[in-house]
Amino acid sequence: MIGYVIAGLSGFVHMFVDSESTMYFISMLLMRIGVVIAYFYSYYANVEYFPSDFSTSVFGASNFIARILTIIAPLAVEILK
Repeated sequence: MIGYVIAGLSGFVHMFVDSESTMYFISMLLMRIGVVIAYFYSYYANVEYFPSDFSTSVFGASNFIARILTIIAPLAVEILK
């Protein structure tokens, strides 16, 4: 959860900062750090919540669904325009 908060807040700051300022690059770095924290937490949650017999199958299925949603997201935005 903290990764999403870091990425979200720094993304909000990133929208309003001039692209030539140092704060622009700091907010970009903080966004990346927040995304990495959230990504690593997904690995931890998979190991913590699922038994080892099903862990790889669950992680593979959730990874597949996440990639499909990532592919569909830009299409959904274009359709809604």
